Amino acid sequence: MADATVLSSWLRTGADAGGVDCGDAGTSAQRIADALRIAMREGGLVPGQRLIEAEVAEQFDVSRATVREAILRLDEAGLVTTLRYRGAQVRRVDRACAADLVSLLTPVQVHAAALACTSRTAGDMTRMNELVGEVAQAARFALWGRVAVLDRVLDRTIARSTRNTALVDTVDSLQLQLCLHRLRPSALVRIGDDMADREGVVDAIGRRDREDAQRHEHSRRLRLEALFGRTRA
Repeated sequence: MADATVLSSWLRTGADAGGVDCGDAGTSAQRIADALRIAMREGGLVPGQRLIEAEVAEQFDVSRATVREAILRLDEAGLVTTLRYRGAQVRRVDRACAADLVSLLTPVQVHAAALACTSRTAGDMTRMNELVGEVAQAARFALWGRVAVLDRVLDRTIARSTRNTALVDTVDSLQLQLCLHRLRPSALVRIGDDMADREGVVDAIGRRDREDAQRHEHSRRLRLEALFGRTRA
């Protein structure tokens, strides 16, 4: 699929590109940068994919100068790289770097699961259970890329239920960097293979059982680390 088609398709189904340009170029550039971050996280933009200024400008109905500013912000955040004569492309994170990111994310998510037991609301639990159901359905139809996306949404939902802004920002940042590593199809299948622990951590958070939540979350994280060749006791 062509680069332009991937982004266009994602914008039609996953984002509302309309009304971005509100007359403030700085604000518009930030909104576009934020939308492109979401596209990276949700698979609308993949590692190595080119960001064509004219294509992005057309999709968001803004000037190329505004798009250029948005891409510069992503470059400064380490999410894109700029190549001579080829423009910007989504950064590629290699396996070793991805393994480090997963190892950093493990204790953060385990701690988030414990904190969520105290601060989660009924609304949080409804959303978590919905996500577990959506993951199970996606796995049933072997939609492994969708499983990986939903798994990240579940992680962020658990983090947000802690009401700890710094923790949420840390999870968002590490997750986004991890999205810049393209997993092999076989690895995506294995991500969908841990339904028991996925259901277990949500059930434990619902029961406010910190120890059980941490146990299931730690097990989930070890499975993910194993995909990148990292194993820990």
